[in-house]
Parts: sequence; C-alpha cells; structure tokens
Amino acid sequence: YAVAVWDQEASDRWAVTAAAQIQDSFVAMRKRLAAIDDINDDENAHRARIAGKRLRYLLEPLAGVIEGAPQAVDFLKSVQDEMGSVHDAHVFSRLVRRHAPGPARGTNARKKKADPQVGLRAIGRLLDLRRDESWRVFTDVWLERDFVQLSALIHAVVIELREIGGEGVEIERKFLLRKLPPETRRAPFVEIEQGYLPGKSLIERLRRVRVNGEVTYLRTVKLGSGLVRTEVEEAASLTVFKTMWPLTKGRRVRKKRYQLADAGRVWEIDEFSDRKLVLAEIELTSAREEVAIPDWLARCVVREVTGDPEYLNHTLAQ
Repeated sequence: YAVAVWDQEASDRWAVTAAAQIQDSFVAMRKRLAAIDDINDDENAHRARIAGKRLRYLLEPLAGVIEGAPQAVDFLKSVQDEMGSVHDAHVFSRLVRRHAPGPARGTNARKKKADPQVGLRAIGRLLDLRRDESWRVFTDVWLERDFVQLSALIHAVVIELREIGGEGVEIERKFLLRKLPPETRRAPFVEIEQGYLPGKSLIERLRRVRVNGEVTYLRTVKLGSGLVRTEVEEAASLTVFKTMWPLTKGRRVRKKRYQLADAGRVWEIDEFSDRKLVLAEIELTSAREEVAIPDWLARCVVREVTGDPEYLNHTLAQ
C-alpha cells in the first residue's frame, strides 16, 4: 500500500511538473515568434526554432499517453523544417555572395560564361527563391493556420496533465466588444450550440460543434468563477447527447466562434446568433500571464468582463 501511495504521489508530481515545463516552453516559443521582425531577422527566427525544438522534446515522451501530443509534435516538426529551410538558405546565400559579390565584369561573352561567379550568382538566386517560399509557408500557412491549432493542442495537453496531477483548471480572460472585428472575415470559425443542465454549484454543459460539415459532441463540468476555474471535459456520443439535450431546454445559447492568431496568441471571438452580443476570449496557461490586446481588437473592446456573472455563458443561457 505504501509503495502504491508513493507511486501515485510521484505520478501526480511528475504530471504537474511536466505541465509547468510545457507551459513555460510554449510561452518562450511564442515570445520568440513574436520577436521576429521580417524575413531577414535570421537571429530571432533561429532562436524561435530552437525554442520550438525544446518544446517538441518535452512533448515527444508524452505522445503515447496524452491525447493531442502527437499532433502537436507534428506541427512543431513542420515549423522546424520551414524555419530551418529559411535559416539554411539565408546562411548559404550570404556565403555565395561573399565569393560572388557583384555583377560579371568584362565584355567577352565567352569569358563571362566560363566565370564561376556567374554560376555562384545563379545559385544565390535559387537560394533566395527557396528562402522566400519557405518564409511564405511559415507566415501564411503555419502562423496563420497551424499555430492556432498548435496553441489549442498545447493548452489541452497542459490541462490534461494538470488533471492527472489534480490541478484541472481553465484560465481565461473575457472582453465585451461593440462589434465583430473586420479581421474575422478571413478567420476560420465553428458553429456552437450549447445547453446547460439544471444546477447551481455544479455547472454541466452539453455542446454540439459543427466544423466544415462535421459534428462533434462534448460534455463539460465546471466549478468556480473568475479568471481561474476548474474544468473537466470529455467527448460524448450522439446517443448520450440526444438523451441529455432535452434537459437543457430553456438554458441554451448559439454562436459562431472565430479564431485569430496574433503575436503568438490565439483569440476566440464569439458572435452570438440568438442575441446581439460579441465577446472575445483568450485562454491562458497561467494566471500570471500578461495579455496585451492587439490593435485590431482594442478598437472594438468596450471593457473587460472576466468574472462578470452577466457574461457567463451559463447566465446568458437562462
């Protein structure tokens, strides 16, 4: 019995420690990504790549036991490949230009053709094209799309590890908006319909989510209020959903949820379909984490409503 208790305590400590390390590594990677100025900022880009590699090393041992970890590792491998390609092309391009710094000299076409600098400059142009394409994939595909999914996966991994260690929590900040930001027109979105079972201290939610024609069902239990709340969530079958959904009658909300990545963070914008209301939320991995509202969102913010019971989904559903 004593050995079993020690093993359980050790497992709990390991899970909490792993959650903290993954959280810190993700925050470090996000800061490195936000520090990259442009395609020529090779130093900060390389640092961001190293930060991503450290995060991947923490996630790889969990790939067989924590849901979402394998997909997160794949996302990190893909960004390492693209950023590595940018870095390599940048380094080799500088090396080539060091040996072929300027245009070919002389007027003899035959000598020009035999000039090795002509070939080096051609290689330099190919390296530039490779760097430009890798940078395009990194900025337009990975940062705009894949990073949103990676952020959600990392958050889920951290939450699951905290639950294993007895620290299952949800940490978020919420803001009331006067209108839907124009930037949401190009953002991916999901359609959400959720209802709440009767209860006061224990809040149980059923959620139906539609994404590109696919439907998933979730069952969530929440405790607490404010910035930090306990949350336990699991997938539900269609049978369970149909059985329990009638119990939520009179306590439901419908909304579209848009996801926008900005400076290494993912903002969720909720446009309610059953009332005139727009809210912005950001999930954090630590209550101490600072949040700077981006300009495109700040223009629409009325005020922060974190912890305001009037804007809890459970209250809105009544």
